[in-house]
Amino acid sequence: MLNTSRGIFRNNARLRQAVNLAVDRAAMQRATTGRVGSSLTDQYLPSSMPGFRDADIYPLKRPNLRKARSYAKGHTRSGKAVLYTFNDPRPLALAQIVRQNLASIGIDVTVKAFAFNAYFKHVKKEHYDLAFDPWTADYPDPYSLVNLLLERQFIGGSNLSRFNSPKYNRLLQRAARLQGSARYRAYGNLDVRLARDAAPILAIDVFNETTLVSKRVGCVVLRPTLDLAAVCLK
Repeated sequence: MLNTSRGIFRNNARLRQAVNLAVDRAAMQRATTGRVGSSLTDQYLPSSMPGFRDADIYPLKRPNLRKARSYAKGHTRSGKAVLYTFNDPRPLALAQIVRQNLASIGIDVTVKAFAFNAYFKHVKKEHYDLAFDPWTADYPDPYSLVNLLLERQFIGGSNLSRFNSPKYNRLLQRAARLQGSARYRAYGNLDVRLARDAAPILAIDVFNETTLVSKRVGCVVLRPTLDLAAVCLK
C-alpha cells in the first residue's frame, strides 16, 4: 500500500506508477511462495473475481527500469520513504527486495518491522510511506477488494493507502449500486483505471489455494478453502 496522504506519494501518481514499474514481482514470488503458491499480478482484482479483465499494465517477469526512471525523474521529492512490514522472514525478504528495487529509481527506503500483533497499531499512526497488507476477500464480489481498500470511508481501517479521490469515490460508490453484468463491467473498468492511472497500491501476487482430492470427490467448492459440507462422492 502506497500512502497517498503524506510524503513522496501524496499527489504524486507518476511516482506511484514508477514504483509499480520498478519492482521485481518475480523475485518477490521466488522469495515467498514460489510459482506454485501464487500467481503474479499487477491489478487489484484477482483473475477469479467476477469482472476481472487482464490489462497487462505493469511488468510481471522483470522490472522495466528504463521506463520507471523516466516516470520517477523530477518526482522523487525527498527521495526517502519508510516501509512498514511484519517481523517475519518472508515479509522481511519482500521488504529488502522493494528496498533494492526502489534504490534504482532514486528512493532510499528505510524498513521498519513489527510483530504481527502490533503491526496494525503502528500502521494506524500513519508514519509510513509503504506498508504490506496481505488482504483476503471475504466474499467473491469486487466490492470486497477495491471499495474496502480504496474508498474514502475506509480510511483508518482497511484503506491503508489512505486513498481519497473525489472522482474515484464517486465511481466506486456508483459501481457498488449496480447489479449483474453492469456491476462487474463497471468494476472491471475501475480496476484497470485505478491500477494504471492512480496506482495507490503495488499489487504483487494472488495466493493459489492448492487443494488435493481423490478422483471420487465431487462438488468441490472453495470458500476459499475446501467447503467440507459441500463435498460429495461420485
